[in-house]
Amino acid sequence: MILSNTDSLSSPTPSPEPKNGKKPGRQTNPLPRHKRVSHINAEHRRRNKIQRGFETLRQLVPALQENPSTKDSKASMLFKASEHCRQLQAESKAQRDEACALRQQLGALTDEIQ
Repeated sequence: MILSNTDSLSSPTPSPEPKNGKKPGRQTNPLPRHKRVSHINAEHRRRNKIQRGFETLRQLVPALQENPSTKDSKASMLFKASEHCRQLQAESKAQRDEACALRQQLGALTDEIQ
């Protein structure tokens, strides 16, 4: 007997049954109920900490305070926060350099007086 292409498509071949007799697919959760609840609570606390961290960034970074009505993406918030940190580092270095120069100037003036 010769089968045409349409015959082979219309009669699906049965998929092999798993050895344990259960259908393949989503497995049942192997964790006991009390551990699942504990995991859910831990995940909830983790998400809350992340949200609090982003809220702190909103309060600390001037670029995020400029337009409080618009909601920045998390990636945008992190980018703006990193830019703000770079700016603060540059300002800090400039102030250290200025303080060093002023100390040298003070030392020179002190030597001049004595």
